[in-house]
Amino acid sequence: MKHKKVLLLFLFVIGFIIFTGCNKYVAISGIELVNKDVMEIKAGEYSFEGMKLNVIYADGEVKEIELTESMIPNVELLKFYKLGEHDVEVVYNRYKTTMKIKVVRHDFDDIYVLNDYTCTYDGMPHRVELNYELPEGAKIDYLYGNTFTNAGEYEVIGVISKDGYNSKTLKATLKIEKADYDLSNVSFLDSTFTYDGEPKTIEATDIPEGIEVSYDIYNEEKTVRMNNAINAGVYKVVAKFSSTDENYNPIPDKEALLTINKASYDMSNVHLDDYEKEYDGIEYIAKLSNESVLPSGVNVTFKYLKEDDSEVLFPVDAGTYKVVASFVGNKSNYLDIPDITSKLVIKQRMINIKDGLVFDSKTINYNRNIHSLEVVGNIPVSVTLTYENNDQVDAGEYKVIAHFASNNHNEAIDVETMEAFLIINKIRENVKIYDEEHQEYVEVKPSDIIIKTDEVTNEKTLLINGLDLNKYVIYKYRFTDRETNEVTELASLVDGRIYNFEITINFVDEGENNSVILAPVSGEYTYHVA
Repeated sequence: MKHKKVLLLFLFVIGFIIFTGCNKYVAISGIELVNKDVMEIKAGEYSFEGMKLNVIYADGEVKEIELTESMIPNVELLKFYKLGEHDVEVVYNRYKTTMKIKVVRHDFDDIYVLNDYTCTYDGMPHRVELNYELPEGAKIDYLYGNTFTNAGEYEVIGVISKDGYNSKTLKATLKIEKADYDLSNVSFLDSTFTYDGEPKTIEATDIPEGIEVSYDIYNEEKTVRMNNAINAGVYKVVAKFSSTDENYNPIPDKEALLTINKASYDMSNVHLDDYEKEYDGIEYIAKLSNESVLPSGVNVTFKYLKEDDSEVLFPVDAGTYKVVASFVGNKSNYLDIPDITSKLVIKQRMINIKDGLVFDSKTINYNRNIHSLEVVGNIPVSVTLTYENNDQVDAGEYKVIAHFASNNHNEAIDVETMEAFLIINKIRENVKIYDEEHQEYVEVKPSDIIIKTDEVTNEKTLLINGLDLNKYVIYKYRFTDRETNEVTELASLVDGRIYNFEITINFVDEGENNSVILAPVSGEYTYHVA
């Protein structure tokens, strides 16, 4: 510094010599700044460019010269001046004046910006950033901080400062949005149960730490909130998730269907056995088998069906019935119980009569009378006796069947049928008559009957064509008209009328010297006057 002062003094002397050598010497009376206004300079900087100094001579002449650094004795101190107005001494040729300066701060460029920043909460600290690096010596202070972790919207105020500079305030918004919980592994599935009287629910699994869950139960349409899910039906279960961590968004509900199927009653120990009894006139009332135990809450009723499926109140009469046991339980929570059926047989009451009855066979010769067989014994009035193939006339062997039936369908008898044989022997079989005149045998046929009227006496004679009158006689005849009026005299026959006839012939067999009454010949005959 001492050398600088010496140098400045030397320069001043040289300048003075040059100045006075070129001009006639005139004494300087003073100096002044051309611009007497307060000069404004920025802190830490100084420059004399454009600054002028007036040198005033004794003769009144004023000469304007450039202000140089050498005229400021304490020029080094300019850049350390405090802010505000100061007097700075200017010295020229031993003359002094005062330069008024005002030290002002610098302004930062407008390029500096704090950028808004938006992110999602991740548990890590986040901040806004300045877009450009600050000048050397400058710094930025954040009034309320610039490091935030929790979700929220923060106004970040940054103040840039540096010695000699006006501070610059910047603002930005840091937005940390709430995060969504990762529920991708949470399982909340539809579930099906069977009614057992206990409440049912569905619970979510694999729930992240820090999340609590509660459950609401509704009907299937989600119109009514239920206290619980016990009874059979379909319910909608809503899982509601919550967390005390304000850094996460509300968690949407999850829904699942809870189905409670109706249960089946255990009827494995319930039985209805078939039953058989003899008719006793007492109403039958069904009941379950002795070992049967109905489940709690189940009731049973019975109905009785005859073989034609018609229903009776209580079975009494003999017959076969279907007994149907129907069960009623809790229809809301249990499946319908299938009917159980059994067979009821009410047997007819037996009446024993067989040992006291006799039904014997009989053999007789043909005699033109009606023959029959008869059961002998004590037959109750409630028993009907009928005969099959009885009351026979013609020769032959007949199996007569006696049928016994009870008039009361609730009773049975120990005999249904008895059999015996009625045998009517023929008098003579295959009678053929030998006609000597024609030397041949003639068989009597109904078509051979002739009623001939005598032209003189008008008497009617019954003949059989082909038979010698000397060998046969009419034993008996009978004619009956269509009105069943019997004609006993041939003279009473009416011409053109149709009659049923029956003729018995007494044949005289000369060869065997005996008389044989042949079986009657019968048929239909139309009488015409011969």
